[in-house]
Amino acid sequence: MDILKIDESASENVAPDAIEDNIFDGSEIQKLLSKQSEVKTHRTVIITDIDNSFYRPDMPHESQKIFHEATIENTPVIAITGGNIDHVISLINLKKLPRFHVVASSVGTTIWVLKRENGGLKYERDRRFENRLIEIGFVRENLLPIASEMIDKFRDIFPWADLAFQQPEQERERLISGKTDINDIERFRITFYFRANNSDEIKQISDAVSNYFSEYNVIICQSGSREDQQNRYELDLVPVTKVEAANYLVEELGIDQGLVAGDSANDVEMLLKTKKMIPVVVGGAQPELKTAIEEIEKTENMVQSGSFFYAKVDNDNKLIYVEKGNRKGPESIEYAAEVLQRASERNKIEQENAK
Repeated sequence: MDILKIDESASENVAPDAIEDNIFDGSEIQKLLSKQSEVKTHRTVIITDIDNSFYRPDMPHESQKIFHEATIENTPVIAITGGNIDHVISLINLKKLPRFHVVASSVGTTIWVLKRENGGLKYERDRRFENRLIEIGFVRENLLPIASEMIDKFRDIFPWADLAFQQPEQERERLISGKTDINDIERFRITFYFRANNSDEIKQISDAVSNYFSEYNVIICQSGSREDQQNRYELDLVPVTKVEAANYLVEELGIDQGLVAGDSANDVEMLLKTKKMIPVVVGGAQPELKTAIEEIEKTENMVQSGSFFYAKVDNDNKLIYVEKGNRKGPESIEYAAEVLQRASERNKIEQENAK
């Protein structure tokens, strides 16, 4: 059965207090968390990046296995990804991905909650979260003309970069209309392509765009793996990143604990700064992420225990899992969850014996 993405009707710039309904009421994630509460367990979730973390093309069944086992334990799985919701749903309908209970798409700028209606499943977008982004000033139709002006200027300053909108025709239509549809799945992200031959050139573009839009976040990732795309990069201009979406969900859902998994440099903040979550650096992680974690492992207060270690991150003691074996992506998530589950069961037995 296909999942339909059906948006809630809403008027432009709805005031936050005007949205009375809680998007999570009656949702699939709330049902699972309620079951956890019934048996008096801590409210637990898995938060994960998708590509090469939760899902790898060379391990097509591992992600489905993790999702199935998590659901049996009433543990929701939340996906936070750079891809947009249409891309995620296409992979779900192709049976490559499971029906995540929540998807924070477009680098965490739009949150979609899985709900059941009339016997079917659909994703509804969280308008309350989006109003937070409007409040901090990210109004796409106001930023788009500035972005177009920036592209024109950069042709002279950085001719080698070939900076352009990712979807020039669609952006041109938005520029002409002067407004952004409230149901636009990229309402809170503007995406560009550029070319660079080395890290210095990447930094030049990143710094220049950051100076142009100093109030917002610049996210860069490689555009593709084909040989002709190896010097091509994708640049996202966004009001928030994955970590803000993750912390919003932890707060809104009253989460007590869980895992947060990732594989790239763009996952560093989500891994280290999502509250109450244990970071999982999966096997096959990108060098930039490994370097960031290795710096933490070098700190004096680090305590190692196998693939896990304790370290202080921003004055918060964190238990961190770093894949040291041959496991990749979803295998690392599954293994980390199993180790923690065994440790939890052992602690329960020890507590019972101590009574």
